[in-house]
Amino acid sequence: MKIINRIKIISIATALICSSCLSGCFSPFKKNFPDLPADPIEFEMKDSDSFDMMTITYNGKAYMPFGIIKHRINYDESLRECLGYIDNDKDTRVYTLYQDPYDNYLMIKNVSGFMDQPQFWRKCETRKKDIYTPDYIESLNYEEWTGSGVCYEMPAVRIDVANEADDVIELAIDYKLNGKDGGVSGSRNADMSVMKKGEDINLSIDEYAIEDKLGEIEKDDSFDIDVTFSVTATDGKTYDVDGSLSANAKLEDSIRMTLTGDANNGYSIYKMAGF
Repeated sequence: MKIINRIKIISIATALICSSCLSGCFSPFKKNFPDLPADPIEFEMKDSDSFDMMTITYNGKAYMPFGIIKHRINYDESLRECLGYIDNDKDTRVYTLYQDPYDNYLMIKNVSGFMDQPQFWRKCETRKKDIYTPDYIESLNYEEWTGSGVCYEMPAVRIDVANEADDVIELAIDYKLNGKDGGVSGSRNADMSVMKKGEDINLSIDEYAIEDKLGEIEKDDSFDIDVTFSVTATDGKTYDVDGSLSANAKLEDSIRMTLTGDANNGYSIYKMAGF
């Protein structure tokens, strides 16, 4: 069941990468857009040698136009870093995205143009591949990108928890991958309200976090996961959950569990039969 306005707490591995990239600060004059860093990249837009499109290069990788914004987004929450500007125009800026840890996409936006719409450029080496794509990016179906698909959910081991417990504000996990510390993740409502009984709490260990610890993972590769759980309750305290999860899993596996209990009597979790 899809829960509306539920926030997924990203893993430590991803969070560290995101925070380390915040080299710019926020400008009071151009709200919601990270300002230029102290030493911005001066991007040069060039004709492609292989395609009838323009390209820019970042970290040795070429990018070319792919799409536009599909729906309204909060730039504060979506833009990770301002990298620099294009062709001597310091208002035409290039950004990385929080939801794209692989940097398969860059956003280009003229911050001085109120009506100027953002453009999303995609890494050329992802042609003919289906890649994870933030759900606010819409393809313009350029011929050059024919056969290049998008997936709006990153491959992951998904842990769907049936909530039969009381007083739950947040459910978090701490996990190991093949015996190595993996990270933490979790889920809570955006407004920090109590999670309703009878609803699913959706947790996951994402491909990006797995690859960070184990190296490149193919769809059919299996690995061991060991997961412990904790609940932050309405009293503001965090409680260890009785029960854990140990499994040999693959990307795109789904595991169902049930959470019971309350803040007064403690919490328990168990894996549902058949999952």
